[in-house]
Amino acid sequence: MPHVEIPYPYGKLGSYPHLGPQDAAIWDRFIANNPGKFIRCWYDFRVGDEDAIDANIPQAVAQNWWDLSYWRIDVAAEDREKIYIIEIKPRANAKAIGQADAYAALYEEDEKPAKQVVAVVLTDIATPTLLRVAKNRGVEVWTS
Repeated sequence: MPHVEIPYPYGKLGSYPHLGPQDAAIWDRFIANNPGKFIRCWYDFRVGDEDAIDANIPQAVAQNWWDLSYWRIDVAAEDREKIYIIEIKPRANAKAIGQADAYAALYEEDEKPAKQVVAVVLTDIATPTLLRVAKNRGVEVWTS
C-alpha cells in the first residue's frame, strides 16, 4: 500500500507524527525562536527501500511491513531555496549526525528535488565534539 507524505504549514502543532515528547519540545522551541523560517514541513517522511520480509514475523506486522521497514526523517522542511532534512535528538551524538547525513542522501536520491538538500541535527545541547564532527561531515547543527 503506497504512502503519501502530507505537508504541514510550518508552525506549532498539538503533536507531531513520530516525534517523542523530548523531540517535540525541542522542535516547539525551535519554531518559537524561528517564526516564518520555513514554508512547509513534512513529519515522519519515509525514505529508502522496503526491507525483505521475514516469513516468521507475526501476521499483524507482516501486513504493515511496507510501512514499518522504511527509514523515517523526523522533519523535512522547505524554505524558498533549500530543503532541510532535520534529525531531532536531545543531547545529540554521532548517531544523530549519521542519521541526518544518511536521510539527506536518501531524500536526494528518492525525491530528486530541484532545491539543495541540507542535513541538519537539531538538539538542545551541542557539544564541542558534536560540532567538530558535524562540520567535518557537512551536517549543520542547530540548537533550540
